[in-house]
Amino acid sequence: LERIKAKHQLNAIILSVDQDGAPLYRIALGESTQGVPATTDMHFRIGGVGRQMLSTVMLRTIEQDPTRLALGDQVSKWYPGYPHAELATMRMLAASSADFGDYVTPNEFIAAVVANPLRVWTPDDLIVFSRAPYQQPQFDIPGLD
Repeated sequence: LERIKAKHQLNAIILSVDQDGAPLYRIALGESTQGVPATTDMHFRIGGVGRQMLSTVMLRTIEQDPTRLALGDQVSKWYPGYPHAELATMRMLAASSADFGDYVTPNEFIAAVVANPLRVWTPDDLIVFSRAPYQQPQFDIPGLD
């Protein structure tokens, strides 16, 4: 792990190997942010791969309990006040075609992350940055791509 960390110029590596929900091996190397050692209980941002993971979880949920969630469900079922949520479906979210704002792009969000890089964000915290006034123009109407 030290060689991989050095080769790829990584700040930190956090590794957890579990079997049947029980930890077998855990290790943290490096610093999560300057001056803060990485620990095995830290959370970290995973970036774009989160979309594929979320879509997989969503499809598995639909497979296991189709009454709980369906690809045709409108986003307004969960977020009725979100702009154009009645036009966007779970299928559009999974395909990244709902045209909702991206919370990671506003300067205010970036400044908040830089000010407190270890903050744990709730979904509602992030949704705030995905809409006006942080998104200008807000976004297109879902499904018109």
